[in-house]
Amino acid sequence: MISKPTIINAISNCMRNLKLNLDSLYHKTEYILVSIFLIFLPFNAISQIFFRYKLELAGFAYFKELLLLTILGISFIFKFKTNFKKLFLENRLAQIVILYLAYILVSALWADGNFTNRIIYGFKFDGFLFLCLLTGLSLSEQTVKKVNRLIRTSFISNGVALFFGLFIHFGINPEKLTAIGYRNDWSTFYSDQSLAFCQKVEHSPICRFQGTFSGPNQAGANSLMTICLGYFVSKIRNFKDTRTNILAGIIVALGLIAIYFSFSRSSLLALVALLGLAGFYLFKKALRTKILTMLILVTTIVGSVTLIAVPETIFRLGSNSERVNLMKAGVESFITAPVIGQGIAS
Repeated sequence: MISKPTIINAISNCMRNLKLNLDSLYHKTEYILVSIFLIFLPFNAISQIFFRYKLELAGFAYFKELLLLTILGISFIFKFKTNFKKLFLENRLAQIVILYLAYILVSALWADGNFTNRIIYGFKFDGFLFLCLLTGLSLSEQTVKKVNRLIRTSFISNGVALFFGLFIHFGINPEKLTAIGYRNDWSTFYSDQSLAFCQKVEHSPICRFQGTFSGPNQAGANSLMTICLGYFVSKIRNFKDTRTNILAGIIVALGLIAIYFSFSRSSLLALVALLGLAGFYLFKKALRTKILTMLILVTTIVGSVTLIAVPETIFRLGSNSERVNLMKAGVESFITAPVIGQGIAS
């Protein structure tokens, strides 16, 4: 006859093994979903166009957000069970993010228009960045320990997107993208409509690089992030792995080409600022002056050549005046509701 303590121990061991298996499954699932999210992100815009406007699958519009919410949801469940205090009661940044998300959710009550649409579009645009931040804060320690792998995954995915985008831009012609759902138009944006196959420089036939992204500015920003990731990828291997450094160099070069041909002035300024900061922090005092002088010289030469060859890429009067008008409209909107705002998705 089996004794009572033996049965209790067997049940206890069974529960312990089940918990370990569930924890292992959770960690693997979380890591896989985060990897999928990072791989998909550079191809989000082109995928949206194909599935929404070519195949007419409207629900795909929220794939990225649903994937992020899934990661956040399983992370919250695990953290709630194991480390609720550390995440919610001691992490000030997480508290601020949660309060902000709660505020924009409540703000739909006093915003004009359809409540449900406000919530959906608001979280898609106003809340997505903060959902990303909250997801990162809530990831398990096991996933965080694999951050080097995730950096490499994101870097390679961005590199593939840049190569593919540049191949389309210079090898195929962006206008061919109309075959997969892009609008046969350029330089215009309409809400709830497909993207134009490219944006042209004002008063010019030059088609700005946007690749697999939703526009030249987004392409430039993503290229800048790719350049930063390239540094970290090489640093992970302590700059001693030749193959890693060659691959990183190729992808960073693609990023620089993409930034230039996006003709995104904000991205170019950000790149110069990034290189200046890198020169200041990475090199010793003896080299800083030489590095920064070289940066100023190269920037001046590239800027001058661009200004002489294609001045319209810098002096875009219509674009500049539009920015001034939008800023004026924004200030006027703020003045009408300076405390509680106009509501989410205004």
